[in-house]
Formats: sequence, structure tokens, C-alpha cells
Amino acid sequence: MNKKVYCLLMAIPLLTGCASFAGFAKESYDGRTIDKNEEAISAYQARQEIIGEEKEAMAPTIPDFFFQEPLEFEGEELLMRILSDPIVIGKDVPEGRYIIIRNFESGYLTVADSSGEVVYQQVLDFSSGNIELNLYDGMQISANSETDPLLLLANHPADSFHEYTIVGGPEQPPLEEGAYEFTNGIFHVGADIKAGAYSVSLPMPSGGSGVKYFYLLNEDKSYQIIEVVSSYFNEEEGASLVVELEDSQILYIKDFSSIVFSPVTE
Repeated sequence: MNKKVYCLLMAIPLLTGCASFAGFAKESYDGRTIDKNEEAISAYQARQEIIGEEKEAMAPTIPDFFFQEPLEFEGEELLMRILSDPIVIGKDVPEGRYIIIRNFESGYLTVADSSGEVVYQQVLDFSSGNIELNLYDGMQISANSETDPLLLLANHPADSFHEYTIVGGPEQPPLEEGAYEFTNGIFHVGADIKAGAYSVSLPMPSGGSGVKYFYLLNEDKSYQIIEVVSSYFNEEEGASLVVELEDSQILYIKDFSSIVFSPVTE
């Protein structure tokens, strides 16, 4: 009798676990019931968008100058050092679009407004490399070094993606016609990339991680967080993400080695 009761009692948790696994009961952890966020699950499955508490926890710093009118690369070609003594836009260099380049070692970029108040900061290291920004009159940029040029300022786009790349990844396949390959920075839909549907992929590992996130900013300053998986680690999953970009939206790309937007053709 005791033996039969013992076997029955042993079976109860097994059956309970099976019911939970099959979805008949709510999942639990450490004795606490876990309620699934079905809205978050649905958003991720549809477009790999992060919403809810996870989105709040991952909220980026989005300065106002991201939403100003996009600029173009201007003036004679230059490549200058960024040091702790600020470069003043409109005084030392003209207003325009610039690429801040990591010069072999990691560097810490600081962007301030005309009053010297810091509005944006970003570490550029082996996993991110460069960042492309619109810099407006009165803004100031500096780096975390008085003498060593950890960061460089360029006012012209690279002739090829690898012109500013210090350490390249594995051999990359050629871009298909109409595709865009970006590193980090701000890219206005309609100015820097055409509106439309794009498949999104990471052709090379970004800092040893196969999962990255980019931000899609709207005119009202709301935003979406989109997850993308590197095709280097998972070709099938990495190529599955499709996003619809609309005029006036802004791509904010952060902490990437490379990200590719390839047009979707019917």
C-alpha cells in the first residue's frame, strides 16, 4: 500500500509539469506564477519588436538634435583628430554630416550643445567602430584624450564600407543592388535611405554577439526597438526580419559592426 501511494505521489508533479509545459496551466518559477505577456510575444513574433517592460528597460538616450533636418557632407575633404579640447561646429569646421572614426583603440565621444551641456555620449570600440551624425552650428564634440587621437572626424563618406574599418570581420558577400550597409548613427528615411520594405541582416558578428537591437524613431519622438539576429550565426533567422520604413522616420543604429537593409521585391 505504501509503495503504491509513493508511486502515485511521484507521478503528480510529473503530470503537473507536463500540463504546464503543454500550456494547460500557467508557468511558474520558484513557486510564483508567471503570466505570459501575449501582446509582447505577438509583437516579437510578427516583427521582432520589443515592447512592454522590456522596452522600458532598454530605453535609449535620444537627444533632440537627432530629429533636426538631415544634413549632407560639406566642404573640402578633411580628416582631423578629436581630442578633449572641443571642436566647435560652425567655427572650427562647417555644419554638416560627419563620420566619427575609431582610431585603432576605443574612444569616448561627447557631443555638447552651444552652452556646453552634454547632449549625447557614445563609446566607440572594436564592436562598433564608427558613427555617422549630423552636426549643427554651435555644437561641440570632444573625446577622452588630451593628446592621443583615439577618434577622428571625417566629412566625406567612405569610398567603400571598409575604408574606415580598422579590423575587418570574415569575408563579406557583395551587396545586392539597392541595398544599404550602415555602421552606427542617424539615418533619415527619405534622405539617407529610401522608404520601403527591407529585409534586415547582420552580415558579420557584432562584438561577439549574434543579437543586436536598432531603434526606429518617429516624428512625435516615439520609437520602436527591433531585434535582429546575425546571419553569421544563424543564416535562416538572420535573414527573416522585414521592416517597413516610411518617409520622415529615422533609423538610430547603435553598437553595430555592420547592418544591411536589402530591398524586398515582390
